[in-house]
Amino acid sequence: MKGDEVENLVREKISLFLPERYLVKQGHVVNSEGKVADNNDFGIMGRYVKMYTMKKNQ
Repeated sequence: MKGDEVENLVREKISLFLPERYLVKQGHVVNSEGKVADNNDFGIMGRYVKMYTMKKNQ
């Protein structure tokens, strides 16, 4: 298996153990200063929480 395949499998398996109100998604963590974390394969978030997205140069 390649990296993306393994990451997808891990996200899928983790989601099986979480209550329905949570999602496991791929993404990046950005701090309040706009700095992006070097590595982030997945994040666990509330299904009903509004997520904010940022575009480059925003």
